[in-house]
Amino acid sequence: MTVPYVGPVKVALGDQLCFVGALVMGDDVLLGAVPIEDMDLTVHPSRQRLEPDPHSPNIPHARVT
Repeated sequence: MTVPYVGPVKVALGDQLCFVGALVMGDDVLLGAVPIEDMDLTVHPSRQRLEPDPHSPNIPHARVT
């Protein structure tokens, strides 16, 4: 299936934000895992929440090896 790709899309959650592209499927917009990684968020399935990584609650970070 071929669907439109749009961007940049500004995604914000609390004080964290990033710009990504998104796929548009009818009325649904798919962001994928990239914004979660870019904003350094963690998934809490039991609470159904995304929250900042407790190791870096104020500033997103990434490990480079």
